[in-house]
Amino acid sequence: MRVRLNPLYEHPNIGLASPIDPERLPAAERVNIRVRHRAIFWGALALGLVGLLIIGGSLALNIYVERLGRSPLAFAVAAEGVVFFLGVLMLGHFTALETGRAESAMRHAIAAGFFASYVTLLGLYSFIEEFTQAELARTLVNNFTYLMGIIVAFYFGSTALVEYGKSKERAAEKTNQ
Repeated sequence: MRVRLNPLYEHPNIGLASPIDPERLPAAERVNIRVRHRAIFWGALALGLVGLLIIGGSLALNIYVERLGRSPLAFAVAAEGVVFFLGVLMLGHFTALETGRAESAMRHAIAAGFFASYVTLLGLYSFIEEFTQAELARTLVNNFTYLMGIIVAFYFGSTALVEYGKSKERAAEKTNQ
């Protein structure tokens, strides 16, 4: 059985997401692409499993160890953010074939870390009765919602700014030729 590679992938000499026939590449580069695709899959799977383990463990500690109070739940929100930040950052640097992608890995990691913390906090606020009644939790969720909106705006805004800069550079190169 022959493994078929995705024809859309990054190649440093061809460009970002160029549709080319993988069979035209040397065997070493085809293997390198397979390794990167596997690393992305297994890295994302491990990241998700660690996230579920953190949430499940924190909920179990919250239920079965009463003397800890609500501290395991607070730990879950912070730990989700840190784990997803570091995980996405490592995956971004490992899978980047060009330095432009590696530089944007920090932006992806910050957005993923805040998003994971926000979703965890929102889940705790929605499904745990003590959280819905507390004024501090309501304030925290409102502030986190505003912060998430700002992060999303800067995330997409910076991407648009980078693309605009690249298009200006290309236009300047064409006029100089």
